[in-house]
Amino acid sequence: MTGAFLFVYVGIEVSFGGYIDVFSVRWLDESKVQGATLTSIYWGALCVGRAVAALVTPFVHHARYLAWQLLLAIASAAALWVAAEAPAEDVEPGSSGWWLGVVAPTACFGFAIAPLFPGALLVVEELLGHALPARDAGRVVGAAAAGEMILPLLVGALFSVSPVSFCWSQLVLCAGAALIFFTNSGSLLTFKAKQ
Repeated sequence: MTGAFLFVYVGIEVSFGGYIDVFSVRWLDESKVQGATLTSIYWGALCVGRAVAALVTPFVHHARYLAWQLLLAIASAAALWVAAEAPAEDVEPGSSGWWLGVVAPTACFGFAIAPLFPGALLVVEELLGHALPARDAGRVVGAAAAGEMILPLLVGALFSVSPVSFCWSQLVLCAGAALIFFTNSGSLLTFKAKQ
């Protein structure tokens, strides 16, 4: 199940980072500079999220932390979709609609998904009660790499039909990742973290 989760997660990470700029240019009619800025905001927020995760991991319940991050990712993708469906004048660069509907969800999305890969590996070890064997770790990483190749291709195919599909595809993928996570790790959500 961890391999399936990381297949979807890495696909989300790469497809969002690869298409947010094109989405903002083609669908929101923004400039290429604004599209590149959104991409930078996304990757910057992801880096900040990884740094925060590294600092807080020793002090939090891992499964619950990841559950909240998944819910934040879903909310961020939904907010971006709402902004994408709004009239163009509501999300013009510099407007509050732009900042609240496009920039903030992009930053929150990057921040939210940041701890999912390393956190999933921590959670699988908690589920197993021991370190993940090397052979199994290789399979999990292979599944993640397959997601990195396949899901951006599918998101791109949908994008070529309708650019707004970028938003709902991210939302659906996040919901799918959450479903896999809760199915696999639900038992950990009810137990107290080991000290």
